[in-house]
Amino acid sequence: MKKTFAAILSACILAADLLMVPVFALEAELLDQAAKEALYEEYQTIAQQVAQETGQEISLLPMDKFTQEDWRTPEEFRAMLTAVADWDLSGSFCAPDQPRSTIAARTSTLTADGQELNLTITGSFETTYSPASRRQHFLAAGSLDSEVTGCPAAWTQTDSETYLLDGARTCAVTVWGDLTISGAVFENRMAHAEFYCTANGAVY
Repeated sequence: MKKTFAAILSACILAADLLMVPVFALEAELLDQAAKEALYEEYQTIAQQVAQETGQEISLLPMDKFTQEDWRTPEEFRAMLTAVADWDLSGSFCAPDQPRSTIAARTSTLTADGQELNLTITGSFETTYSPASRRQHFLAAGSLDSEVTGCPAAWTQTDSETYLLDGARTCAVTVWGDLTISGAVFENRMAHAEFYCTANGAVY
């Protein structure tokens, strides 16, 4: 009788443990095609909802482009989309230590889904000496490039714009691009940074 009771108790505990495991917590390689299609359909709905809530343009990569790491629970996918959609790509750029040059970079570090991403804007600039102010000023911006490093993500720059401020001592730079992360594509994201020209023509 004791053995029978112990066996029943063990079976109940095992069943309870199984019920506590979320259905979508399976490893990606264990998901069959039907499960992936169901998840992908739910991802599309979530992307549309988050896009409406945040005002961002969000789409998905084709399902066959999803990597194993991209498959996650719907709750995790929503949390990731919301976190990335709320990123301020303009508010936290800093200038690294660098020698005097007319080429300079600004980097913004962002985190979402427990991962860190760095967005760097690099520009080349022309400066000129102004006898009136007895100092160097920006004359024009040359090439402007931006890239992301850190967590698995892709950034495709689609456009850029520059304008001079503060008597041409400041060059404001805006870039637009598409950010792809965890299977989601955030379209037309904008990042803004400012570069400064010293009296002797160094840009930082």
